[in-house]
Amino acid sequence: MSICNSASRLALVLSLSSVALPSIAADASSKLEEVIVTATREPANAGTLGASFSVVDRTRLEARQNPVLSDILRDLPGLSISPTGPVGAQTQIRIRGAEGNHTLVLIDGIEATDPVGNFELDFADVLTTGIERVELIRGPQSALYGSEAIGGVINILTREPVEGLDIEALGEGGSFGSMRFGTTVSGGTEKVGATASVGYFDTRGISASPTGSEKDGYENLTLSGKIVARPTDALTLGVTVRHVAAETEFDTQDFLTSEVIDADLVRKFDGFYGRAHGALALFDDAWTQRAAVELTKTDTDNFIDGAFDNSFEGQRFKAMYQSTVALAGTALTGAVEYEELTFKAINVDPNDPSNQRKKDDQTSLVGEWRGDVDETLFLTLGVRHDLNSTFADVTTWRAAAAYWLAPGTQIHTSYGTGVSDPTFFDRFGFFPDQFEGNPDLTPEKARGWDIGVRQDFLDDRLVVDVTWFSSNLRDEIISIFDFSTFLTTVDNQVGKSKRRGVEMTARYILDQSLFLDFAYTWLDASDPDGIREVRRARHQANASGTVRFLDGKGEATLAVNYNGKQDDLDFSSFPANQVALGAYTLVTLSASWQLMDGLEIFGRIENLLDQNYQSVLGFNTPGIGAYAGLRVRF
Repeated sequence: MSICNSASRLALVLSLSSVALPSIAADASSKLEEVIVTATREPANAGTLGASFSVVDRTRLEARQNPVLSDILRDLPGLSISPTGPVGAQTQIRIRGAEGNHTLVLIDGIEATDPVGNFELDFADVLTTGIERVELIRGPQSALYGSEAIGGVINILTREPVEGLDIEALGEGGSFGSMRFGTTVSGGTEKVGATASVGYFDTRGISASPTGSEKDGYENLTLSGKIVARPTDALTLGVTVRHVAAETEFDTQDFLTSEVIDADLVRKFDGFYGRAHGALALFDDAWTQRAAVELTKTDTDNFIDGAFDNSFEGQRFKAMYQSTVALAGTALTGAVEYEELTFKAINVDPNDPSNQRKKDDQTSLVGEWRGDVDETLFLTLGVRHDLNSTFADVTTWRAAAAYWLAPGTQIHTSYGTGVSDPTFFDRFGFFPDQFEGNPDLTPEKARGWDIGVRQDFLDDRLVVDVTWFSSNLRDEIISIFDFSTFLTTVDNQVGKSKRRGVEMTARYILDQSLFLDFAYTWLDASDPDGIREVRRARHQANASGTVRFLDGKGEATLAVNYNGKQDDLDFSSFPANQVALGAYTLVTLSASWQLMDGLEIFGRIENLLDQNYQSVLGFNTPGIGAYAGLRVRF
C-alpha cells in the first residue's frame, strides 16, 4: 500500500482575539481545579460545570499504548464504538444512543466532521500520536456548537508548545504485519513556540470477510503542527494545521445473503484541517475577545479492482468573533459565526447523474451567561440562533447547574436542545439502481436532560459519579425503499426516538502508584415503533488499572471492555430483520520499562482472550495480537 501524495493546502487568515478567560468562580470544593475547554464558550473550572463530561489525559493515552484513538475511547461511559471490520475499517462513535452523525468532533477546536457523506469523522483515521488529551461532553450541545451536536461533543487536543526543547519518538511492530512510528517535537521561548508531530501506522491486517483469504490492510500518515505567539501579555496569536492521508482496503457485503465476501476495494482519504486564531484580553481580563477562521477539506477516492470508481470532495469554511465581559462573578459572552459548506461528487462516467456540486451557508448568533450564585452554586445559560440559507431558521438553547451540596458532594444537571441538518448525500446523493436522495428533508431535532451526583471518598482518592440521562429525537432521517422505483431513499420519520440510561464512573488513585477506573452504562434506545435501535448494547462496562513499581521505572496496565448483546440489520430478507450479535469482552494488557533516562521499552497484547466477535453483522475482527516497541525522550 502507499499513501497518495497530497497537495499542500492552506487558506487561513490571521485574526485578533483573546486569551483564555479564567474560571468565573473559585472551585467550591477546592478539589477540581482542572480546566475544561469544551463545555462552555470559555474555558471553565471543572467544579463549576453542570455538564456531564469525561477526560482522557496523556497519562492514560500513554498507558494504553493503542495507535488508534477509538480503542482508548472504549473506556468512556456512554459511547458505542462500531468498527466495520478490522483496523482501518470505517469506525462510528455514538454517544448515549444517538446516531454517528450526531457526534460533533473537534480537533484543537476545528470542526473535523467530514463535510461529505454523513457529516461524521471516521475514527479509524485518528491516530494517537501528538494528542495531549480528549474531552467528551455528553448531551445536546447545539446551543454551543450548532448542527450535529445532538449526542455530544468530542474535542481532541494536541500538545502545546513548551519553553526549551522537548523531543519524543517511538517505533513499534507486531501482529498482522503491523508497524508504527511517531515523533513529536515541541519547543520555544516565553514569547513564541511551536509543536510538530508525525504519526505513521501500517498494517497488512486480516480479511474483513470471516470466510475470506485476502487481507485488508490499512495505512495512515498524519502530520500536525501549531505555532503560538504572545507578542504582549494581553495578546496571543496562533496557527494550527493537520493533514491526514489514509488508505483502506475493504470487502463488500452481499445484501442477498448479508455475507461479507472478498473484494478488491480501496478507499483513499485525504483530509486537511487548519485554524488561525487570536486572543486579546483587556482591563485585567475583564473584557476578552477572540476571533478565528477555520478550514476543513476532505477528498475521498474509491477504487474497484485498481480502477477509479468515484470521488467525493467537501469543504467547510468557518469564521468566528466572540466577546466576553466578566464582572462580579459572572461572565457574559456574545458571538457571531459564519459557516460555508461545499460538496462535489465525481463519477468515472462524466455523464453520470451522480456528478454534482452543491453549496450551503449559515450565520449564527450565540449568547451565553455563566455565573456563581454563591460559593456552592454555579449556573450556565446559553442560546443560539442559526440563520440557514437552505433550511428554516432554528433556535437552540441549553441550561446547566452545578451545586456543591457539601464538601466532596456535587449535584450536576443540564437540559438542552439539538439539531442536525440533513447531509448533502441524504439530499442529493445518487447511485444508479440503488439510491436516490431526498431534497425535501428537514433537520432532525432533539432535546435531552441529565442529572447526576458526584461523591468523593477516602480523602478524595476515590471519586464516584452516577448520572441519569434521557433524550428524544424527532424527524429522524431513515432509509426508505420505494417499491415504485426499486430505489432506496431517505425521509423524515414520524414520531420520536427515545434514548435513556444510566452512566456510572469510579476512579481510585493511590499515591500516584495505582490508578483504578471503572465505567458502566445502561442504555435503552428505541425507534418510535418501540423497536430497539441497532448497534447499541443495553449493557457496557469498562475497567482498567495501572500500577507503577520500582520507583516508577516499570508500569503495567490491564484494560477490560465489555460490550453486551446488541442488534444489527440482516439484509438477506426483505424488509431487513434485526438479529442479535453476541456479547464480547476485549482485554488489553500493556506494560513498559524504563531502561535508562530517556529510553523506554514497551509492549502490549490486544484481545488477550482471543474473542471471536462482530461489532457489525458479517464483518470480521482481529483475534489476539502482540506488539512491542521503543520510546525515546529528550
